[in-house]
Parts: sequence; structure tokens; C-alpha cells
Amino acid sequence: MHPITDKIIRDGPKATNLDALSQTVKFRLYSDAADTLMRQGNYVWAADAFLLAGNKQALRDHGKWLLAQRRFGLAALFLLHTEDESTLLHLAQECMRIGETSSALRIYEKLGDATMVSFLQENK
Repeated sequence: MHPITDKIIRDGPKATNLDALSQTVKFRLYSDAADTLMRQGNYVWAADAFLLAGNKQALRDHGKWLLAQRRFGLAALFLLHTEDESTLLHLAQECMRIGETSSALRIYEKLGDATMVSFLQENK
């Protein structure tokens, strides 16, 4: 494994600045780290790494996998950046139904639904 990939896994994707590298290299390093983070069960960092890699297919695939497991809050981390408004709206409603209000809030913010954002912020 590449030392930079190890650093991403150890310190987190947002704590590792790869701006000096080409998009191709960033894609590979962040995606490799994200795959390892997924195997470790660190879904939050994995979603961040896939997002920083620009790996929308992996975000979609892993999000759908989590959705199939009815892990709506985690699925939202992955699908927030890849899915259409209708899918995200349904996911936000499922998140609210199971009490994952922070995930629902992220979705409503992405959708620009000021009414729901305000409601969720006032009713934490």
C-alpha cells in the first residue's frame, strides 16, 4: 500500500491534502484508502475519501449497498452526491422515520428545502 494511502487511512481523508497531485493520482489514492476504510467499517471516512477522489460510481454503489441493508443514515453519506432529487427526498424521509435527523438535515440542505432545514434545526 502506498504511504499516502496509509496516511489517509490513519489521519482521515479531510486531514490529508493532495492538491499538489494530479486528479488521476488523487483518484487512485483516495479510492484505495476508501476501499480499505469500507472493509474496516469506517463508512464516514470512506464516503469522504470517495468524494475527494471524485469516485461517483463507488459512492453510488456503496450507498445502494447500505440502502439495501436499510442503513439509511450511512447510505445518505454516499448517495447525497450522486442521486436525483426524488431519491434523496425519499431517503430523507426514511432517515427522519428512524430518527437519523442529522442525515435528513444534510439531505434537505442539499435539496435547498429551507422549510425542512429550519424545522429540523429547531426540533433537535
